[in-house]
Amino acid sequence: NLSEANLFRSTLHSANLRDADLSAANLVEASLIKANLQDVNLQDADLNKTILFKASVSKSLLIEAQLCLTNLPDHTIHNRDCERT
Repeated sequence: NLSEANLFRSTLHSANLRDADLSAANLVEASLIKANLQDVNLQDADLNKTILFKASVSKSLLIEAQLCLTNLPDHTIHNRDCERT
């Protein structure tokens, strides 16, 4: 259970976080390159400036997370929530 965890600027390259509870976690500026995020609970997680390049994560799971300057698995930048930060 990593809910509400402070993972600010963490490096979690190729980490297997499958089925983890990251709800309300602080992942600001974290690097999750090639991480397995399948079935992860990202409700209210802060993914601002997070790098998810080549990470395995469903876009439907990202709907519940906060995204601003977030580098998505396909290497696009998502700014959906920048006005809230």
